[in-house]
Amino acid sequence: MKEEMTIDEIFAHVLRSCDGVIEDRNWGERGIFYNPGKVLPKSIYVLTIKDKDSPNDKASQVNRPGVFRLNLGISRPAFTKLFGDVPSRPT
Repeated sequence: MKEEMTIDEIFAHVLRSCDGVIEDRNWGERGIFYNPGKVLPKSIYVLTIKDKDSPNDKASQVNRPGVFRLNLGISRPAFTKLFGDVPSRPT
C-alpha cells in the first residue's frame, strides 16, 4: 500500500469522490470548493493545499521539497471531535 500521496493525487481523489466540488485557484493557491452546478456566486471552501511559504505564513515552513500543508474547511466542533483540542498557532 502506498503511504504518501502527491498533491495531484489528493486533488484527483477528492474531485472524483465528492459530488458538487470544483477546483479553483485563489490567492495563488489551488483549492477545492463545493459549488454544485456552479450555481453559487461564491463557492464554499472545502480544502486547499499550501506548497510554499507566503508573506503571511512562514511558520509552516513548507518551502521544502516534498512538503505541503493540507487545509480542510471543517467546523471547530468537528475538528475537536476528530483530533482533540485545537492547537495554538505557531509563531
